[in-house]
Amino acid sequence: REAVEMAISTERSGQAFYQTASKLAREKSLEELFRGLAEEEEKHLKTFQGFYDTLKERP
Repeated sequence: REAVEMAISTERSGQAFYQTASKLAREKSLEELFRGLAEEEEKHLKTFQGFYDTLKERP
């Protein structure tokens, strides 16, 4: 369970980083790249959250 919690935290940090980077990017292509990476982190976050929820239900 700890590993999944760490993964969730890492994905949140990555998502925040990419969101900030997209806002600070001076070129449209970089903004789009960072926005896409933030979206990927969101997908990963949802996956790990699903794992965590499954683990939480176990005794």
